[in-house]
Amino acid sequence: MSEVKDRSYPRISVKATADINSGDLQLFNHIQNMSLGGACINTAEPEIVGTMVELVINLPDGMDEISIEGEVVWTMHTPESKMGVRFLTMQPEAKEALSEYLYEKNSI
Repeated sequence: MSEVKDRSYPRISVKATADINSGDLQLFNHIQNMSLGGACINTAEPEIVGTMVELVINLPDGMDEISIEGEVVWTMHTPESKMGVRFLTMQPEAKEALSEYLYEKNSI
């Protein structure tokens, strides 16, 4: 994964889930780590690289749900199935909520 060096934002370990919609709906997928630019999501059925997805990220502690459009940029099938999603479109208020959450997580 050479894109690790090219990331604009550091990844932060989180305890959040994502609902993934790419035509089929996958609910409650654990997010391993996340930044303002994307996320690594553990999922039983990774999408194909290049697939456009709609994510609803469920932040813990009763925080808001955040809707994001993204693109699958990598997948891994062993030992766990996971995929990397680059965030493409996010409303300003969603970006602000995600930024605050990640800042809080990074400060702990």
